[in-house]
Amino acid sequence: MLADDAEVYAYYEEVKGFPFIPGVQGEGLSDEQYMEMLVDQTVKILSNEPADFFANSFFLPGFLAPRFDTLWTPERYGRVLDVMEKNGIALEISARYCIPNEVIIRE
Repeated sequence: MLADDAEVYAYYEEVKGFPFIPGVQGEGLSDEQYMEMLVDQTVKILSNEPADFFANSFFLPGFLAPRFDTLWTPERYGRVLDVMEKNGIALEISARYCIPNEVIIRE
């Protein structure tokens, strides 16, 4: 069980030379914890990496997608939209996944 990023990176260093693709499976997060992690990581990436647009913006995995409107709260999507505006990052509207929703687009 890997408890944090440092342990994941240490594990990767141990196995990176082996003849297989290393990977880990994330478990143990509640839906709310997952959303907080997702928003935090999205804000971090959009704040620190060069980007012109945010593709598949606000995507959720299949098991969470039916609850899009409740999981993407105004506070959560607001944090992402704020960093996009601050950094001049365009919002992609995905016809394939029908994301983001109309509320976020109009925001």
